[in-house]
Amino acid sequence: TMDPRTGKAFNQAHPAYTEAEVATLLKTGRYPDGRTLNPVMPRYDLPAADMAALLAHLKTLSAEWSPGVTDKEIRLATVVTPDVPPEQRKLFIEMAKTIVSQKNGSTKLVGPATRHHMTSAAELVLGTERNWVLDVWELTGPPESWKAQLDENYAKNLVFALVSGIGTGTWVPVSEFCDRNAVPCWFPSAPEAKADSPYTLGFSAGLSLEGRVLARAFSAQGAAAPH
Repeated sequence: TMDPRTGKAFNQAHPAYTEAEVATLLKTGRYPDGRTLNPVMPRYDLPAADMAALLAHLKTLSAEWSPGVTDKEIRLATVVTPDVPPEQRKLFIEMAKTIVSQKNGSTKLVGPATRHHMTSAAELVLGTERNWVLDVWELTGPPESWKAQLDENYAKNLVFALVSGIGTGTWVPVSEFCDRNAVPCWFPSAPEAKADSPYTLGFSAGLSLEGRVLARAFSAQGAAAPH
């Protein structure tokens, strides 16, 4: 959508693709109607087995509503562990609730008047905006008791994802809850998340991390220490 030659176009209406048409589009960039993908879009000449696996996966997407999602709202949760100091806990919860309130203040569900301050272009064009509902899960007691608390909160209200969250120690029980229930956990502010969790997405150290990795590689090769 950044290409000034083509303008913006989201999910143009088209007949349902056959499996062969999907494979052709991925391999050649050619649509069934003869149009071609933008040249910057990669083409993927996948082996037959990989293509079959991809097609099988695509058929599972959006087959039914995800937990915590309706046509009008998305229910989210944020987790606060008991080791967070009271003032930091209070500030974090207030901030999270304010962000959700700001988002909902610009969500267009009915009527012509709206600001769309926190709406993606795709949501705007497709009319798929939803209000956010935020649950705050404040855990208590030792980490070994958190599993039962998380399961109980989730049973009361299914959520689509955990957003942010804060802790000063271990986050592993929260990551394990997300893995068990296939619930995404986005950017928790916690030092000890489960590193191999497929559902927890944490912050990256960015360039400083890349620098440390390169330094270790140079050192392992016996090279002089880089500046």
